[in-house]
Amino acid sequence: VSAFLLNRSSDLSLLDILNKPEEERVSIPTGTTGIDEKIIGLAKGEISVVSGLRAAAKSTWLSQVALNAVDRGFNVLVYSGELKDTRFKNWLLCQAAGCENLTLSDRYPGQAWAKDEVQRPIAEWLGDHLHLYNNKYGNNFAKIGVKLREAIERYKADLVIVDNMAILDLSSLSNGRYADKYDLQTLFVETLKDISIQCNCHVVFVAHPRKAPGFLRLDDISGSGNLSNLVDNAFIVHRNNEDFRRLTKEMYRWPDSHPAYSGSNVIEIVKDREYGNQDVFVPLWYEQYTRRMKNYQDEYRDYGWDVNNGFIQTADPLPEEDEEDDDRNIFFEAGYAN
Repeated sequence: VSAFLLNRSSDLSLLDILNKPEEERVSIPTGTTGIDEKIIGLAKGEISVVSGLRAAAKSTWLSQVALNAVDRGFNVLVYSGELKDTRFKNWLLCQAAGCENLTLSDRYPGQAWAKDEVQRPIAEWLGDHLHLYNNKYGNNFAKIGVKLREAIERYKADLVIVDNMAILDLSSLSNGRYADKYDLQTLFVETLKDISIQCNCHVVFVAHPRKAPGFLRLDDISGSGNLSNLVDNAFIVHRNNEDFRRLTKEMYRWPDSHPAYSGSNVIEIVKDREYGNQDVFVPLWYEQYTRRMKNYQDEYRDYGWDVNNGFIQTADPLPEEDEEDDDRNIFFEAGYAN
């Protein structure tokens, strides 16, 4: 009887909840206006999945989300299992620098890098606000999950980006018991959900879709129904190509003048637990040299490092860094002299 009463006393009536102070909802703006207007950013304590076909610009968009978060005063931790640290660095530097602070490559058409004199100001601005997880630990997610928790607490991360689920070894989550890939995906998402709640951060992870015969939908993300059920937000990044236009016209009967066809890429909100948004298509304009995903074609944004609006005094190149401590910020270990 006492056990029954103890359990019953933990239940809440509506009056109990009514008198309970509501927790503040802290959201991290993505910097993509059409998304932030709908979901008010990425709320701490929640998780999101980002999917899309190959070369749809999933990682490009997420690296810009990371920059925008830092620009708004948040701390970011990134796990990038596919991109080398130096390549991740170059992408992020180009996005932060902007077109006025880039050097075009004579050897590789269409390629550019941030000028030497702006690299140090960008690095100092990012400071302790952005860290790249050292993927020398391998892809065993049971171990990575422990390290992520430690890094989140150490760096007080508000936003965690895991790119991507496909390259992670999830079998370690089963503790030696048999589990199919869908069970492992569920354990993976449950682990991220627990991290987001316990560490009070927002976790975004990338999941590649299954091969879909038609227009990519939420059920095509990976393969586990639990994956789409467990996440708070789901986004699909589309490339505005002939297949996208053909498939959307077949499904939605859109005219050629539809706003989604105006940009080079489209981010679709396919799930939003808090506000119920779905089938929201947000066009973006990809800028090749800067790798920025712009809200409109003529958009130019100054990030917080550019206090002189593009006019930077020449700085000495960054010194070479040693690699004795594997837990240091590998983003800054990579160096900035091209």
